[in-house]
Amino acid sequence: MDKIDIGFVEKSISGKLLKGNRDKFIDNVCIDSRKVNENSLFVSLVGVKHDAHKFLDEVYDRGCKSFVISDEIWAEKFSKKNDINLLLIKDTLIGLQDLAKAYLETLDVKKLSVTGSVGKTTTKDLLYSIVKKSYKTGRNIGNLNNNVGVPLTIFTFDSYLEVVIIEMGMGYDGNIERLAEIVKPDVAVVTTIGSSHVEIYGSREGILKEKLKISKYFNESNTLIINESCDLLDKKLVRDITRKNFQITSVGDEKKSDILVKNICDLGDKGIEFTLAYSDLEYEVKLPILGKHNAYNAALAIVAANEIGIPVVKAIGGLSDLEITKNRLEIKKTDKFTLIDDTYNASKESVLSAIDTLKSMVGQRKVAILGDMYELGDATVSAHDIVGRYAAERNVDVIIAVGDHAVDIAEGAKKVSSVTKIYYFKTKEEIYPLLGDMLNDGDVILVKASRGMALEKIVSKIEEIG
Repeated sequence: MDKIDIGFVEKSISGKLLKGNRDKFIDNVCIDSRKVNENSLFVSLVGVKHDAHKFLDEVYDRGCKSFVISDEIWAEKFSKKNDINLLLIKDTLIGLQDLAKAYLETLDVKKLSVTGSVGKTTTKDLLYSIVKKSYKTGRNIGNLNNNVGVPLTIFTFDSYLEVVIIEMGMGYDGNIERLAEIVKPDVAVVTTIGSSHVEIYGSREGILKEKLKISKYFNESNTLIINESCDLLDKKLVRDITRKNFQITSVGDEKKSDILVKNICDLGDKGIEFTLAYSDLEYEVKLPILGKHNAYNAALAIVAANEIGIPVVKAIGGLSDLEITKNRLEIKKTDKFTLIDDTYNASKESVLSAIDTLKSMVGQRKVAILGDMYELGDATVSAHDIVGRYAAERNVDVIIAVGDHAVDIAEGAKKVSSVTKIYYFKTKEEIYPLLGDMLNDGDVILVKASRGMALEKIVSKIEEIG
């Protein structure tokens, strides 16, 4: 982060400087009391369960001298200190976001943003792999993609950078329109519209409208890139919803799309190959990652990179040393097993794709350990049932369902197959002592569920066994 002064902070967040020096510089914005230093600005976020004001004394003792707070009792207490910069505002979360927005505006960077129900983190990683070869590039690390994570990501950027890639998520803890207001992207990508968060937005159509707010601040110089292989990401529908004059470029598998993805070949644990038809030319693309769906994610990344001047051939070459965020269709080999660790998150659509990937792998048996999928609302039962049925229809040898909702995965599978071995457990802890008996040498094992299930712990247990 570049240095900014307290006066800039005060103006950006419309705060009241109760004490301090407007010329004092800070070079770090923190919400974690353990990560502060002398030049940090500590923003005291207040959540449902936690109030960071309780840590103000600890933060001060660690050497931090600059604070943004919203609690007037703490304001009175801390105003008695002579060596601090103290700003009071009504809402510290809004303050964090407003400061990130103002700080980003000081940087001379191209801004690329990615959203979507499935594939946004992978597409961000693909895009970063391409762009970093041509420009000094920053991006979100891990899953810092919500109304707190995006501002914290922005504070890691500095004037050294030329391009930033910002993933945007949504849910109970954030919305795309606010993130778009903070970032104001030059180019945006929408990967898919699935069923995750339907509990919040009511329908896939509601999710589509929210995702398309990534273009809220677009004008005719901006470009939205969509994956038209997704049924709702139709160019005409997108235009009807957004009703703004900006460029829309579509990637898909039908002739109506601007850029075509053809001849996708699943190479198992060696990755995928496909043909990209772009501006009357065809390119052969090979990716070292799993899953046919990633052909579309790669195409979206190539198109986005081309929008900022990176030739298609160079963009394809940039994918050769791709590094994907951990726990995303990540292959882990032990002496006994091949593990597909896809525990980062899950929706109905992503689980079905992961099952296809499992079936493409070479191994003795195909085992799917599948947990709960969250935020599906009224579709919760049917989505889990569909996943169970699909796994059985695809002749997965063993299905191990875990979690409250996953009982419907097991029941769905039983309706389809009398051959597949099907197990159900309410908690992952029940599985641990039985893994040795349920798994055989040479098994290929998929582990997937929503983030809250923390099924990476099952992955660790399997690694201990084999």
